[in-house]
Amino acid sequence: MGLAACDGPTAARDAAVDTSADAPVDTPAVLTAPPDVTPPPDVEPPRDAPVDGPAMSASSRAVVDCGTVCVRPLDAVPNAAGTAVYFTAFTPTGEAAVFRATVPAPGAPPATPTVVTMGGGLEFPLGITISGDDATLYVADQSADRGTQPDIGAVFSIPAMGGAPSLVNLGAELVRPAAITVSADGNDLLIAGQRATDTDLTRALFRVPRGGGMATLLTTNLVDPSGVSQAPSGAILCHDTRRGGARSATAVLVGATAVTDFAVGLVANYPAGLAYAMDSRSALFSGADPQAGDGLLTFAGPDGRASAPASLSAGMSTPMGLHRARMRDVWAVADESANGAGQVFLVTTL
Repeated sequence: MGLAACDGPTAARDAAVDTSADAPVDTPAVLTAPPDVTPPPDVEPPRDAPVDGPAMSASSRAVVDCGTVCVRPLDAVPNAAGTAVYFTAFTPTGEAAVFRATVPAPGAPPATPTVVTMGGGLEFPLGITISGDDATLYVADQSADRGTQPDIGAVFSIPAMGGAPSLVNLGAELVRPAAITVSADGNDLLIAGQRATDTDLTRALFRVPRGGGMATLLTTNLVDPSGVSQAPSGAILCHDTRRGGARSATAVLVGATAVTDFAVGLVANYPAGLAYAMDSRSALFSGADPQAGDGLLTFAGPDGRASAPASLSAGMSTPMGLHRARMRDVWAVADESANGAGQVFLVTTL
């Protein structure tokens, strides 16, 4: 069955919207129904979420607690083995930063994070990802200055061991990046943001070389894209947070010629997150419970069923961005308000 839209935390989205009189108006065109495209063999047809069923057996635990060190985690990514997590958040004084923590042993209290970098051009870091060798972090900042161009957003590369952020060349079309991941082959960045032309702005998904360069447009058939993930098979998923209306999200498959539904009826926070499982067919999504307002993660399994067992969201309040470890079915989930200042959770399959 589908989920109905509900009120919920929207501070992240509101903070990123320019409402001044001179701001460009970004009103998405009315979407027509996607073409009748038969999904490839390794992709299930669209499914509503959630449907009760044993689609996934997993556990969730808080592995990082902001405490007095940080507030409002927005997105999180584990290293390849899932033994450390990196996340974007803010210092208690409001400075944008990237933090790191080693995952504590099961049963141990959540770790206290340390700063990887702060400031250095960061303003509103909605997305974070990590290179396949765990050496470099990439941060999508929707509001950062890009050289002499103010407030158009930027992507930064940051040494995972710490250091100053460096701008990644995105070309001229890609502005206001909101979500980011490394491609399955490790060579490129997949970035959701906006496409700037001489006449307007449209939401879009791009591919950019990790070292920077001209952005290749993948699609503009999106309403408000947030999380993005690519499976080892090459399939690309994007969390389109308002495709069905206000906070009525659809996870879409972005193909070479069409955008088709993968999971519908999701209720997403902003930023939102999703990530494929190792099998290239299942995926984990972040969202919010429309009934009680508690944290909710939804898992769409390879059997075509979606489920949201309590074990996926125990202790969560406002799950936001998430990413999977490259080598394991372990997901890091940023929660903006869990335990007050925010926490990062680890979801592990059993």
